[in-house]
Amino acid sequence: MMTEDLATLARPAEVELQAFLDTHREDYRVPERRGFVQVYFNRDERGGEEAAGAAANLLAELRADPAAAARAAELGDRFMLGHAFEPSSPQVVGRMFGSRFASELFALEPGAWRGPVVSGYGLHLVRVDEVVPGRDPDLAEVRDAVLRDFLEAARRRAREEVYANLARDYTISVDEAAFDALPLTGVPAPDGDAR
Repeated sequence: MMTEDLATLARPAEVELQAFLDTHREDYRVPERRGFVQVYFNRDERGGEEAAGAAANLLAELRADPAAAARAAELGDRFMLGHAFEPSSPQVVGRMFGSRFASELFALEPGAWRGPVVSGYGLHLVRVDEVVPGRDPDLAEVRDAVLRDFLEAARRRAREEVYANLARDYTISVDEAAFDALPLTGVPAPDGDAR
């Protein structure tokens, strides 16, 4: 623990943090976000076939008559989360509607009504109205997270170095029979598998 603490005493320079960010850019990437509207069809109340039929009929109407989009929310079933959604990441959409819905939403071309898209709630017709592209943030935006991760990596390197130095001075042997007799769980076995 002392070695880990010593490894993080000196604060890294900005160039070190920038280099860490550049090396781990994917960990800090701001994901694409999408804003959309949806019309909901409740399979529990309508029944699966009726909900699918109503969704197909409304989809054809929305595609044929763009003016129908203004009253689209009134044409489906009442939905507790609302009709219009601000640009949100796949994770946020997934928390609201489920991962399957989020995956389908982020694969859709924007601007046209599509569906039905399935969620845990039922069926939805959706129209993606806004796409905010993903991007790599500047260091200033993610500095606290980069600093935290940089220091954790320094602690991990220091710990591994101490273990490696200790291992050079000792012969390590494992009494596998005694180890197998331990009643502990979650402890790594000598072969690397958790018990």
